[in-house]
Amino acid sequence: MKKLTVLGAAALLSLTGSAAMGADLVTFEPPVAVIEPGGFYLKGQIGWTFMDTGFRKNDDGLNAGIGVGYYLNDIFRVDLTGDYSGSYDIGLENNLNVWSVLGNAYVSVPVLEVVSPFVGLGIGWGWLDTKGGRDGFTVAGYAGVSFAVTDRMAFDVSYRFRDIMVKGPDYADHSILAGFRVGF
Repeated sequence: MKKLTVLGAAALLSLTGSAAMGADLVTFEPPVAVIEPGGFYLKGQIGWTFMDTGFRKNDDGLNAGIGVGYYLNDIFRVDLTGDYSGSYDIGLENNLNVWSVLGNAYVSVPVLEVVSPFVGLGIGWGWLDTKGGRDGFTVAGYAGVSFAVTDRMAFDVSYRFRDIMVKGPDYADHSILAGFRVGF
């Protein structure tokens, strides 16, 4: 019985040792790294926007935007974007199209190598393209999550609040946006 116990223990140790050696042969590839800081990027996004005004006849519509930006480091980035929202039917045979150009700054906090929540602020100018068009100073706030697709591309999903300060009632909207950033 003692001989069987010793042989069993020796067999178990040899299996454990070979399994440990086999584990050493398995290599782990880390996830794709987030886009490298210190470089330029192009940005495109599309989404849906909801007016936060008193017009209310048709208060939602398509939002599309493009931009160019720069990674200051792996936490901070800035960009310049142009956005279009509309075409809203606001009644009285009047349509509303909204345009804005914003300079934005973002802070990202990487929680995983491929996932980075972010917040941002933007300032710029906006235009309401309707009868007697109006324009004014514009502010925006962002919150979202960025997912690294490759080492040079990220997919963003975000919420944006935008307020265009015009004579009369301000125009404000809420947008859900999705898009890609491609570094070069």
